Amino acid sequence: MSTSSSVQEAFDSARRDFLQSLTNPHDYDFSQYNSIDQVYDATEKIQKEQETSGTLRNLNKIQPYLECMSQYVNTIDTFVQVKPEILALIWGPIKLLLQISSTFVQSYDKILDAMALIGDALPRFQIYADLFRSNSRVKRVLCIFYKNILDFHVMTLNFFKKKNWRIFFESIWPKYASKITLILRNIGHHVTLMDSEVTLANIIEADAARTKAHEQYERNEAARQAQQFESIRLVGIPGAGKTVLSSIIVDCTEKLSRNVLFAFLSFQNRERTSTLKVLQTFIFQLLYEHKDLQPMLCYADTRKISSSQTFTQSLLGDLLRCVGSTGLEQSRVATSTDSNNSSQNTSVNPIEPTYVIVDGIDKVEEYERGTLLRSLLEVSEGCESMKLLISSRAEVDISKILGQRVEPVRIDYKNGQDIDSYVRARVDAWLSGLGFDSIISNEIRELVKPIAGKSKGMFLYCKLVLDSLACQIYLEDIQKEINNLPKGLDEAYNRVVTRLSNRLRPRELLEARKILEWIGCSLIPLRKKELELALRIEPGTKTFAYKHIFGQQSNFFLKEWDAHRNIASVCMCYLSFDCFDIGFPEETVRSTILYGDYALQTYAESVWLGHIKICARTRDESIKFKEFCEEINTFVEARSNPDFEEPSDKRNSPACFDAFKDWSDMHGKLSLGSYFISKRRKLSTGDGDDWENLDPFTISISSLHIRRLFGSLLCPSRPHRSGCHCSILATHYGTRLYKCERLGCKFYWIGFETPAERKSRMLAHDRPFKCDIGACDFAEIGFTSELALIQHMSDCHTPGPKQSANDSRSAGLDIQGFELAVITDAVEAGEVNCVRDLLWKIPSDSLPDLISKVEGSVEIMELLLKRACAMQGLSPRLGIFLMHPLEKAVKTENSELVKTILCCRKESVSYKALNNALAIGSPSMIRILLSANPSLGDSLPKFQALLDYGKRLNNESIIIECLQVFIELASNLIRYIDDILRRVVDSGSSVRVAKFLIERGARVDDKGTGRYTVLHKAARQTTAAAAEMVKFLLLQGADPDVRRAGKLPRDLPGAQNISRWLGVTWDELVESTRCERLTQLQRINDGSPVLRQSNIEGQF
Repeated sequence: MSTSSSVQEAFDSARRDFLQSLTNPHDYDFSQYNSIDQVYDATEKIQKEQETSGTLRNLNKIQPYLECMSQYVNTIDTFVQVKPEILALIWGPIKLLLQISSTFVQSYDKILDAMALIGDALPRFQIYADLFRSNSRVKRVLCIFYKNILDFHVMTLNFFKKKNWRIFFESIWPKYASKITLILRNIGHHVTLMDSEVTLANIIEADAARTKAHEQYERNEAARQAQQFESIRLVGIPGAGKTVLSSIIVDCTEKLSRNVLFAFLSFQNRERTSTLKVLQTFIFQLLYEHKDLQPMLCYADTRKISSSQTFTQSLLGDLLRCVGSTGLEQSRVATSTDSNNSSQNTSVNPIEPTYVIVDGIDKVEEYERGTLLRSLLEVSEGCESMKLLISSRAEVDISKILGQRVEPVRIDYKNGQDIDSYVRARVDAWLSGLGFDSIISNEIRELVKPIAGKSKGMFLYCKLVLDSLACQIYLEDIQKEINNLPKGLDEAYNRVVTRLSNRLRPRELLEARKILEWIGCSLIPLRKKELELALRIEPGTKTFAYKHIFGQQSNFFLKEWDAHRNIASVCMCYLSFDCFDIGFPEETVRSTILYGDYALQTYAESVWLGHIKICARTRDESIKFKEFCEEINTFVEARSNPDFEEPSDKRNSPACFDAFKDWSDMHGKLSLGSYFISKRRKLSTGDGDDWENLDPFTISISSLHIRRLFGSLLCPSRPHRSGCHCSILATHYGTRLYKCERLGCKFYWIGFETPAERKSRMLAHDRPFKCDIGACDFAEIGFTSELALIQHMSDCHTPGPKQSANDSRSAGLDIQGFELAVITDAVEAGEVNCVRDLLWKIPSDSLPDLISKVEGSVEIMELLLKRACAMQGLSPRLGIFLMHPLEKAVKTENSELVKTILCCRKESVSYKALNNALAIGSPSMIRILLSANPSLGDSLPKFQALLDYGKRLNNESIIIECLQVFIELASNLIRYIDDILRRVVDSGSSVRVAKFLIERGARVDDKGTGRYTVLHKAARQTTAAAAEMVKFLLLQGADPDVRRAGKLPRDLPGAQNISRWLGVTWDELVESTRCERLTQLQRINDGSPVLRQSNIEGQF
């Protein structure tokens, strides 16, 4: 083959490679571009458009590039005589790049800069004309420059093919800029080939080096990205779509790899969510996909997995490393099958990644989420193959823990196009079912365009608005709804509730309220059948006949106190039915079971007292509360257990029951009932005869009787018996009919689908396999399997040197094994004697975790604290370990446990504990905490939580009582009293609380660090309560003529519509309150008695 034809073949090959490298090459037709004139025509048009839009850019900077390209085209056309399609790949991409990038200023500037750099790097080809004439080998170098030019073109064209490239331009372009640097470096190397001494070998080597440089760049970039994005955090405001996006990421990663571990955490289970449970979930997910690794779990200490976070974390790390190394081994095998295939060797991925996705970590308790995040980061640091994604709101504590180690991505920023696409898709689907003609449909599409703009990055807002639109069927209603879009999530939820109120008939509305009450306030999630049964119960009869729904945003469609009272009433009414009477005929019980009438039994018997506790915290003297007390008293009398055996070790009643002290008998019974429920965790229905009279009510006796008869209706094994009742029972009670007998086990509620599963669970609880050595602790504790007992006997009691009893006990209790789980169970169950017996064996590294697991038992906390104080090195850090249990004890109002902890370490009092006390509106807890550490009042606590709590329960007294304790014990609080008044007005306008604060020195015209006075804040709100607050503030001397942020109070929405609630205009209200204040002042000056709402301050 001649030199000329081989050079032309090299150009054709480069052209084919270019087209194959393009994303969607069929989208391009470069054949129409054949000269630089077309490029100049495009630049002139672009400049005219930029002049019009005011975005004119300096195109002179690419003039050297275009001149260089022109010289190059003339050179290859003269000395190589290439085909027109070769030249088209020079001019066509240049024109396209200029046209596409000009639509976005930032990209246009970057393309111009890149072209300028390449133009400076390329040689001036016309000065090498003599060299090309005399040396045919150098013509091959022209093809290498052609490849460099096409490298730039294919890279940039593919970039502009990316979806939403404008949105991600600033973050993605740096990668492409580094590739431009590689192209420039290659050009620099190739310029040295423009020499008469160059050999064919030099040219071939340079071309190969160019290819290798690009391959190495891609490998390095892949490795850099893998390292850079080992951990990512999705951050966004509520409603931005974090959970939906996380679920999509799970789906996408499952297509890439079978190693996908995920956990979606929620508020409903925040109290029960723990680091240990999440780690266990990941382990089981991983082993489900890698059954070959399951022996690692089988040979591991199962008791440690169930109790030790440290051990479980270590096991998860080992499994992840094994998964990664499995991928490595598979890669080696694949490589060895074709050792001569170099391209295969370079493309093998040595490590199989594992994707770990955790959504909603902000919904977990602060202490627990901190522990979980640190645990996951530790696993990630020790496991190269782990890719971690965390999804949460922008919480300060989460950001502090993750620091610079996790890349944050704000999903509520720059997501306008995605929200707009979502709105368009929803609207198109909706309109397709309405039957409107194209003109009306297009009109509606235009009308809905503002929805995306008002969403402020929240998909949830759009969903609620579009759901409301979907309920409209008439064009006029649709237009009215669109022209009056809600201003945020709160108002959007309010529209939903308003629609319920306006469109449902009275009976339907009552049913809707009941359903929402149960959904929002049930202490344990209900099944559909349980909810249906609950709705059939009418309190007072003897037969059957969540945030956004409780808050101001729904105009208090539901009140939380009322919801808990109603649910408690239903539970008590239900448990008062004849079918729960002692001595109710067995055959009647069986038929009642088959009718499904006991579907609500487990819920009612377990949490009826919990709902009463929540209601009791109000300490209200209203008629409604007294009626509730009478209802409770009737139930207590009806279900009192005449054979009740009062415990000798009972503690004082919960602080919340102080509301019932006027009902002494009822108060005592409720306290005993609360104590029994707290202690029944380790009880079993199998030996119910031994403890049923420890319940002060007959609830346990009837429950045991019903459960035994229920069990008699089930098939004891599979397959089912002929004519059995299992299918009927499954219809009413679900498919998980075989309940665990242990009352504290979650499967007492959930149950199992087969008797074999229940039997396995009971073996784990009972540990029936006992050690024969009487001195060994496991003679009483036992093991869950015979194999474990044999292993124990072999390890600890084999014949050998004579052991003492104490030695045997020590051998039997290796603290790293079963006994740690035994102690943990004993601590969680409140088994004081067991903890006392094993106390001396607890090592220091396990003690902090055990202290954090104490659930209400003062005796166990005292034992653990005594052990901690005796341990060298642990005592100084005890205050830190006690913060979490103190915070939990405050939330449950366990005053004795709180006092026990504070007696040991007063520095355990944290702002979180104080805020917990505010969140449950507990004056007694606030008093205890501030008495222990008055300095907590030196800075402003989260009073908003107290205000929200009082509003949910419609109880101003509880707010005032808590504030009174603060003022009494935290003298520095007076510095913040103006701020508290502003919060009161902002949060819903309680005149009674505002009066309390003003009487203690809060100033009505103070604007603090904000822009508005409290009068401004009240006048901004458009509610009846806000109107009353405005009137009250004017009576206290608030100045109606103070201008803030350019506005007077009269200019604000509430003031302009004040007549709607008060029946007078703004000017009339100002005048009437001014006259009333003058009258009061005159009476004071005259010495006449006057009933004043507060001290008269301010100017008239």
